[in-house]
Order: sequence, then structure tokens, then C-alpha cells
Amino acid sequence: MQIDFSHRVALVTGAGSGIGEATALAFAAAGAKVMILDVDGEAGERTAQRILEQGGIAESLQVDVGDRRAVEAAVQRTVDLLGGVDFAFNNAGVGSPRRAVAEMVGEELDELLRVNLKGVWNCLCAELPAMVAAGGGAIVNTSSATALQAIPGMSCYAVSKAAVLHLSQVAAAEYAGHGIRVNALCPGPIRTPMLDRMPRERLDQLAAGVPMGRLGSADEIAQTVVWLCSEAAGYLTGVALPVDGGEQL
Repeated sequence: MQIDFSHRVALVTGAGSGIGEATALAFAAAGAKVMILDVDGEAGERTAQRILEQGGIAESLQVDVGDRRAVEAAVQRTVDLLGGVDFAFNNAGVGSPRRAVAEMVGEELDELLRVNLKGVWNCLCAELPAMVAAGGGAIVNTSSATALQAIPGMSCYAVSKAAVLHLSQVAAAEYAGHGIRVNALCPGPIRTPMLDRMPRERLDQLAAGVPMGRLGSADEIAQTVVWLCSEAAGYLTGVALPVDGGEQL
């Protein structure tokens, strides 16, 4: 299926590596102008440079999504530089060590919620008004397959991602009348730099737990995001979409 996003603008957070980088490149390949946001400014610049080298249009800003004012300024900068925000992929997030519920350290919990939940909320608060003013748009928020099941040792991360899922559904209900679709993506185990830091044995265990027998790729997630933002998914909003090789079966 050919998707043409020519003259459209996509904003991607956490676009300096992994799923965010792959999605920024996929939006650009579909013809969109791309605003890349990442807390690692150099990584974001590298992604933007890749798009420019391939003949696309991209800008990059160093932004901590947990900082509401910084996010608001970045969205306004996107409108000023690129002409609007048609699509947003709110993907920036952090992981956590595996701990039992009662063993979770307070500072770790605070940081997870600040980035994973508040970061998405900050993005929505800036993106939604811009899309309302423009007459519509599509937003995809990164939740997680861990939000859909109880995995020992993953309480805090899963809670932060489950909150993103519910926030996405409420936003979808509130803004459907404005022509804005909001969906949550729930990736299973995906090969990213974050996952690659795990021991090989652990990666093999994760793959063995997937009915398809392998880990997913960042490109597979990216193509799903682009599809969710396209008219091919035009009647889809408020959905929690697992992309997990059948892990939820």
C-alpha cells in the first residue's frame, strides 16, 4: 500500500534511536516533513541528517518531554518552521530495572512517570490544540504489551504504560469530534538499543516466548505507526494495538 504524506508534517519524540528513529525515517519516506525531538540532541541531529541525505525535509530539537514548557515551545517551533503538526508519534520513554512492587525505589518511580506518562501528557497538551486549529490530525502514543498483562518485576514500567493507554483512549473520545484520532501502540519485545543491552540468553528467552518465534524490528513498528496515521486507518481511534508477534494470544 502506497501512503503519500506529501506536504504533511509529522512530529516524533524519542527519534534519536530505535523505534523513534525508524518511524521518523518512515514518515520521511512517505513524503512527510519531520520534526525530530530527543533528549539527546546529537542523536536527534543524526536522524535528521539521515533524512536530509535521502532528500527529505527534517528539523531537530533537543527536548526533555518531561518539561512541559519545552514541549510547548517545540510544538510551536514545528508549526513555525514546517507549517503545522498533522501527525504526532509520542514515543519517548525510559525503561526500569526488574523489581518486585515493594522493592521499587521512589526516585526510579518518579522518573518513569515523569517521562513515560507526564511526557506523553505534555505532548498531547501541546499537540491537540495545534491540531484542533488546523482541523484535524492523528496521534499515536507508545504504550507497551506489558500494559496488557501482569509480568512479575515490571510493575512500575507497566503502570506507566497502562496509564498512557488509558490517556490515549480518553483523548480519543474527547477529540474525535475535532477530526483528531488518537491510538495507543503496544509493542512486544522489539530489537532496539535498549533491548540489545540485555544478555543474549535473556533475548533468546524473550524470542522463545513469542508465538512467531522472534523479536520484532523497529521498522515493523514504524510501518504500523505510519499506517495508523494514514487514511487507511481513518475509522480507527481509541485503540490499544498490540504489535507483538502474537504474544498476547
